[in-house]
Amino acid sequence: MSNAPAEAPERLRFFASYIAGRAIAVSTAAPGELAHTDGQVILVSACRTLAEQRREMLVQSALLGAGSLDPRFVKVLRGRPNVARRYLLLEAHR
Repeated sequence: MSNAPAEAPERLRFFASYIAGRAIAVSTAAPGELAHTDGQVILVSACRTLAEQRREMLVQSALLGAGSLDPRFVKVLRGRPNVARRYLLLEAHR
């Protein structure tokens, strides 16, 4: 039988798709990796509680839904980690 926490991120798929405005999968990132998305899949941190994973999913799907991760914007941030962090912090707060 499957372990419930391992299944938990996939349970968030419907909610993430609704917020992002398009079909999106939710999965667990490799151990030690932070939550992120490639635009098709939202990867949440492996060693977090379901509530924390839900928050990570909410932020990532909201960024996708708002267009904040549009390639036109993200391309400018490549190679500029400090600027990228500030941009994502402001966009996540918005």
